[in-house]
Amino acid sequence: MANALRVTRGHGLVGDAMTRIGSYFSKRSVDLNGRINAEAVDLFIADIAGQLDSPAVNPTLEFLGAAVTVKDGAPGRVVDGPDLKARLVETLLSLHSTRVEVPMADVLPEVTAAGAEAAVLEAQVMISSPVVLTAGDKKWRMTGQEIQAAIDCVVQGQGEAARLMAVISSAKAKEFFQAVAEEVAIPVFNATWETDGKKAVLLEASSGRELDVGKTAVALTNAAKNPTNRVAEAVVAEVKPDRSTEKAASMGIESAIGSFRTEFEGTANRIANIARAAELINGTLLAPGEEFSFNHVVGERTEDRGFHVAKVVAPDGTLQDDLGGGICQVATTIFNAAFFAGLEITERKNHSLYFDTYPKGRDATVSWDGPDLRFLNDTGHWILIKAAATKTSLLFVIYGTPDGRTVSYSTSDWYELEPQGVREERTDELAAGQTRIKDKGQDGRSCSVAWVVKSADGTVLRERVFESRYPMYNKIVEVGTKQ
Repeated sequence: MANALRVTRGHGLVGDAMTRIGSYFSKRSVDLNGRINAEAVDLFIADIAGQLDSPAVNPTLEFLGAAVTVKDGAPGRVVDGPDLKARLVETLLSLHSTRVEVPMADVLPEVTAAGAEAAVLEAQVMISSPVVLTAGDKKWRMTGQEIQAAIDCVVQGQGEAARLMAVISSAKAKEFFQAVAEEVAIPVFNATWETDGKKAVLLEASSGRELDVGKTAVALTNAAKNPTNRVAEAVVAEVKPDRSTEKAASMGIESAIGSFRTEFEGTANRIANIARAAELINGTLLAPGEEFSFNHVVGERTEDRGFHVAKVVAPDGTLQDDLGGGICQVATTIFNAAFFAGLEITERKNHSLYFDTYPKGRDATVSWDGPDLRFLNDTGHWILIKAAATKTSLLFVIYGTPDGRTVSYSTSDWYELEPQGVREERTDELAAGQTRIKDKGQDGRSCSVAWVVKSADGTVLRERVFESRYPMYNKIVEVGTKQ
């Protein structure tokens, strides 16, 4: 299109006019230039090849007792990718709608029958007698029959030099290698901390060991091909901890900088939800400047993740069943631990219902698709969050490097008081004149908590007022109508 437009432009006013007039009386050819999305064409060809390709089959070994023979390979037929691409590009640029024949090419096996003869001799030696795998004073024996079941064939070399090799396959001998791996394994331990609510004592890291299955399979193969010395040494690799003792020591996790405990009761499901959320948070490490997010750490509250149905506060202020009911107990407890640690609180929202089991004005609600609880590690060192849950209490302790900061606060009296109303609902489930409370609702009220955090020298690090508004919800009374 651009080439066609250029024919009648760029020759001056008179020249352009003459060219356009002339085009009505004589034809002029313009070369068609186009571009093809090569990546899209390649993907299209790959899809076709996946449907039409019939790859060549290499020779393999067959066993009949102690006899080993070669099972012939077979040629294949596959899409000729370069040829098909050239045909497609030519057709697309022609702007013609036409059929394109898919070119196919014959392919031969990588190895000829003659190139497989060496594998027969190898396999005969391999299955002739047992092979022993050792690791220190441990030994495992693989019988000739087990070796036969584990033999696979691989191609070594290319072209005329290609030949078939018999090897012990780690996939075919999966159970054997799994048993060895379990016996030689030594678990790796990251450096961690033993805590008692006040101090954090560093526990040193230790390296582990694990079986290198691939290299051990090669060692077994080589031993099995040896007619006399049929012993192989297992290849065991060292596994280093992700968090070394030196790294942990530099993180500055020494003692408690803030803690809080709450007491609770409830159904078995509510108690289980509290324990599950605490378990997910327990052991969380925050780097200097890193933000804690309750929803990110605890994750979505689903059955698959270990949460159960229990009462939650619905948007209308009523208590309804939902997955994860009770975890606001966890959010409230960890909020108060961060509050007394003097950490920067970046997100906190109070419940719509007031619960007198929580500290006045210091509750925290969370929801997967709603409010979150967030706070920032602004201490300059790493912090460690530990949780301990029983069936009646929950404790959070935040460990780090004490920097001398202090926390003070004051809680206001209630204000913006709004007495609750009463809303009646008729029901034929009750006899006329009978009543029952469907939802007790609450008076509306507000309070605030003034919070001051100071550094060791008395400098104010932050001042904040946490406002909490608990709206009025009508008491709902059902009135019977049944005659």
